[in-house]
Amino acid sequence: AEGDASFHAALGQFLANDQDRLRMTALRMHQDGDAEGAIALLARIAVEDPGDLAVATDLAKLLTLAGRPHEALALLSALPAAARAQAGIAGLLAHLELIEAANQEPAADTPDARLTQAARALFEDQPEPALIALLELARDEPAFRNDIGRRAMLALFGMLGSDHELTRRYRARLAELTV
Repeated sequence: AEGDASFHAALGQFLANDQDRLRMTALRMHQDGDAEGAIALLARIAVEDPGDLAVATDLAKLLTLAGRPHEALALLSALPAAARAQAGIAGLLAHLELIEAANQEPAADTPDARLTQAARALFEDQPEPALIALLELARDEPAFRNDIGRRAMLALFGMLGSDHELTRRYRARLAELTV
């Protein structure tokens, strides 16, 4: 804890403004076990500066960790399209959409059913069946939820790492769809 405090103090010298200092305070609060206080502080900062994407991302992450992924998804979904397309936000958004999909009971033989199938496979630590379902979505339903099949595959590749055999194999298959 003492090392963390000195690190945060040193880091504080380089922070550009009060918003950044408040954001770091919120993250320390979370680290110290005050998740709700951290969420409340980040929400206040977000209201004061809605264009600060780091705050929105941190808030979404803390909401998710607090068991409130639906709120995190709503927050990120409300961002402008250009912000949602940024790598860190796009990946988090895809993860949140998968969390939401895993809890759905969609009608059979629908894109929602395929997404739910993929999400549940991921939660059961079965990445290959998830990738198969997501690849089918990317191939057959690219307009569904703003190409969630492709976006979720990219997020999963990030989790698996670029050297993972499934990443190499399914990244190549995904690339074939765009040729």
